[in-house]
Amino acid sequence: MKIVIVGTAYPLRGGIAHYIALLYEHLSQRHQVRIITFKRQYPRLFFPGRSQLEIGEVGTLVPTESLLDSINPVSWVRVAMRILQHQA
Repeated sequence: MKIVIVGTAYPLRGGIAHYIALLYEHLSQRHQVRIITFKRQYPRLFFPGRSQLEIGEVGTLVPTESLLDSINPVSWVRVAMRILQHQA
């Protein structure tokens, strides 16, 4: 089965990135899995810290495509088209 996970993934920081990596590791044992993540998660004005990236090698490295921009609706359309191409 082909599966696309859309969400926050390492090197972006946060708990969701960790669980997406675990989900990827589990699902990829039996399925073809891709992760699409963010180029920019938040505009700097709204980000509560210095960096959106995890410092050091804390996260689990999984293959990702950084295509989404949280404030650019065109990126969401591009991702939808990529997913449809992937499912074919």
